[in-house]
Amino acid sequence: GGVAKGWAADQAARRMSAAGPALIDAGGDIAVSGPMANGAAWPIAIASPLAPDDTLGNLLLARGAVATSGRDFRRWQRGGAEQHHIIDPRTGRPARTDVLTATVIAPDGPSAEVAAKVALMLGSGAGLAWLDARPTLAGLLVLDDGTPVRSRRMDVYLEMNS
Repeated sequence: GGVAKGWAADQAARRMSAAGPALIDAGGDIAVSGPMANGAAWPIAIASPLAPDDTLGNLLLARGAVATSGRDFRRWQRGGAEQHHIIDPRTGRPARTDVLTATVIAPDGPSAEVAAKVALMLGSGAGLAWLDARPTLAGLLVLDDGTPVRSRRMDVYLEMNS
């Protein structure tokens, strides 16, 4: 479903751009058609997975898309073990990872969705290395203890709260 939301946000932003600059939020998957009318990047708040009314910072996005994937919602207990909806295709089971949420900026919505899921499943070390090896991606990972870690290119887009 997430990849389809990313695609839908992209399509809507592209169509709306005929009328002017557009930011489309499709249930947390965000696509922008270009900068705002004044030429500035769109500010997009990143919610804290541990305190949803708080933000970790703002992304400044002039083009492309952003998606967040996480284990903070849609989770349950089974046999005394926590389960969640992000299934690792390597095991067919819920991903075992130290990443609670992964927010990724990419050129388009489907790529942002896929990259956020991959970074989450790989875990913080391998996930950051994977993002850094791809020049069109930037990411912010929030670990289980709430620590935010970011890929090298994320600083271009991110204003962190102090």
